[in-house]
Amino acid sequence: MKGIKDVGILRNIGQPEISVLLDEEKMAIYGVQKADAQSTIEMAIGGKTATEKYEGNESQHPPAYQREYRKDETDIMQLMVPTMRGDKIPLKEIATIRK
Repeated sequence: MKGIKDVGILRNIGQPEISVLLDEEKMAIYGVQKADAQSTIEMAIGGKTATEKYEGNESQHPPAYQREYRKDETDIMQLMVPTMRGDKIPLKEIATIRK
């Protein structure tokens, strides 16, 4: 095409990717809101910003679960998700993981 040069393919060479598939029927049975499940997953895997703190020109990383609690899929499926009744259930009860 006219005007295009140095075309290439970008490959994802960063962190491995997984998909956490939430089961909405099971979430309804246990009384789990989708936002609560997604928030738990986000906090565990990537961290979630509660507030931003700047020191100099750098912002600090958002808090996340310690790596020992999220080192593989089995650990992630053990994450405890809050229910509307006030208790918590493991993520494995309402989701599956796909690589």
